[in-house]
Amino acid sequence: MEQYLVLLAVGGVGVGVLVAAWAINAYFAKVRREAWQAVAQQIGLSFLADAQGVRDRLSNFKVCDLGHSRKASNALAGRMSGFDVTLFDYRYITGSGKNSQTHQQTLCAVSHPELARLPHFFVRRQVALWDALGKVFGGQDINFDEDLAFSRSFVLQGDDEAAVRHALSDHARGYFSKFQQSTLQFEARGDTLLVNSGKRIKPEDGRATIEQAIGIARIWTE
Repeated sequence: MEQYLVLLAVGGVGVGVLVAAWAINAYFAKVRREAWQAVAQQIGLSFLADAQGVRDRLSNFKVCDLGHSRKASNALAGRMSGFDVTLFDYRYITGSGKNSQTHQQTLCAVSHPELARLPHFFVRRQVALWDALGKVFGGQDINFDEDLAFSRSFVLQGDDEAAVRHALSDHARGYFSKFQQSTLQFEARGDTLLVNSGKRIKPEDGRATIEQAIGIARIWTE
């Protein structure tokens, strides 16, 4: 009987901890949602609490095809400076059970008809050891002999290498050089440039994040 009571007490504590964790997560989710709503109003964009339609629209981008249990939320959508923009929180899970890992990031999609002329390409900061192993196993990385600094700093991938080389002109590569130490990732597909912050940003940084993405897109629209 005593063992039963001990097990019951331990089980009760476990359930209480889970309920408390859920309540804390729900509270902070509510605070973040309300902060994003305020930002959307300040900068004249619409707010979508449930943004699964946004993720579905961008499902052919690399980051939106990773892992499982993918969820988009807190989307700000509308038009700024001549671009259609969507900024949203994105979560996906890799692995399962005790080996699962939750990845949370803020993504910004910028669309413009002029971007449709671009080939598909993906750019991210190079991770020395990981990418060295990737090359051994045949991982793609388009390099520029005339710009070794860029090639050493970034991994560049794309379906049409010649077209990607043309799109990543001296001017474009020079612009990207400012992101050598950042976690940002960039992917162009169709008429859209998707910028992945590599982390969840603070709502108060939302406007600056959108303006940064628009600044990058202007490389090919001006």
